Amino acid sequence: MENNVWESLYSSGSYLNRYPWDCVVTFLFRHAGSIGKKLSDLRVLEVGCGSGSNLWFAAREGASVAGTDCSPTAIAHAEERFKAEGLTGEFYCGFLPDMPALEPASFDCVIDRGCFAACPPAVIAGSLAALAGFTKPSGKLLSTFYGTKHTSCLSGNLQDNGMTDSIKGGSLAGLGPITFVDREGIDKLYGPHWEILKLHSILEKEVSQSTPTIHDEWHLIASPRRPA
Repeated sequence: MENNVWESLYSSGSYLNRYPWDCVVTFLFRHAGSIGKKLSDLRVLEVGCGSGSNLWFAAREGASVAGTDCSPTAIAHAEERFKAEGLTGEFYCGFLPDMPALEPASFDCVIDRGCFAACPPAVIAGSLAALAGFTKPSGKLLSTFYGTKHTSCLSGNLQDNGMTDSIKGGSLAGLGPITFVDREGIDKLYGPHWEILKLHSILEKEVSQSTPTIHDEWHLIASPRRPA
């Protein structure tokens, strides 16, 4: 990809998060408990792992972890942090929908913390198909992405590839093209390879500013569909 927005952001020192997202922590502990295991028993894959903060948390808890990201800077940062803290993890640099040669049906948990939002729908669909093949029948996917009521969605221009570009307002301005989805779009993307178990719509309105902004986000948990 000629214009790697996230490599530019990471190489400038932005978004190199140190601590995990709360929704990821909750997801991993709840899934481990639901199958009668500890987090240390799980194998976890994250697409768009960035600086590795979510996987750092999982690895500290004893989980086996792997992550992919399109940014060489982010991958190097994750590897250096893991090495400095004596943690073990597998990290791969590449663009979706291409995936590393991972063992089929080997992961208990797959995490997409906003990564798919930076990809066109066709790439998301291909990535979801590949991820289903890497996930155990009892495994789960956590996916978070942005809804069409988001101020950033309404302030940009919808392109032929399904992404919204030239975003001028809201919290996602300056992050390049973004894919926003509604309820119908969720079913279209996830339905072929994943069974949706939980779907939460999170709508927040920031009113402290002179011009209120809306943050529209989906949190989805799904399990892989298997051939009948």
